[in-house]
Amino acid sequence: MKQGTVNVREACPSVNIKSDNLQLLRQRYYYATWKADGTRYMMLIMRDGCFLIDRNFCFRRVQMRFPHRNLNEGPHDMTLIDGEMIIDTVPDSGLKRRYLAYDLMALDSVSKTKLPFSERWRLIEDEIIRPRHNERKMFESGAKSNPMYKYDMELFSARRKDFWLLHTAKRVLKEFIPSLCHDADGLIFQCKLMQCIDA
Repeated sequence: MKQGTVNVREACPSVNIKSDNLQLLRQRYYYATWKADGTRYMMLIMRDGCFLIDRNFCFRRVQMRFPHRNLNEGPHDMTLIDGEMIIDTVPDSGLKRRYLAYDLMALDSVSKTKLPFSERWRLIEDEIIRPRHNERKMFESGAKSNPMYKYDMELFSARRKDFWLLHTAKRVLKEFIPSLCHDADGLIFQCKLMQCIDA
């Protein structure tokens, strides 16, 4: 991060502002998060698998499973999330790829871009990450088995990226970022109430 520059995530895209424009942070409610040194990918979740979409609009199919909250409804279909792929260096385990989901564009073919960011971010956990975690626990405990699918065979894990209230930014910068298992380039500030910008 260049001195005197802050990265503000106004809506879906990131926007760089100079330190003399910091009044933007005082005019609206913002969350703070870290700017991971990763690769941005949109993830298109389909019933029969997922596609990572890079900035050049190149698609890469990956085998991952994202069930609904009600497991009887089967997997998500036509769900689009935004995030970044990072590589963590985990002591005694080596390198681990992780997808950090930070925004939701569509949920089962229904656009969510008009919702405020805080609601889209909540939906990532409630509708996508937690059901996946719960199903994986059921498979591993034997409560519900699926001999056709093994979560531990996936190439990477997925989780929601954390955001905190703006007043915690100093702690995120001084305590959280140094404890990460991957590189970070500074902070991102995301407006809590902002909708996505239509492209």
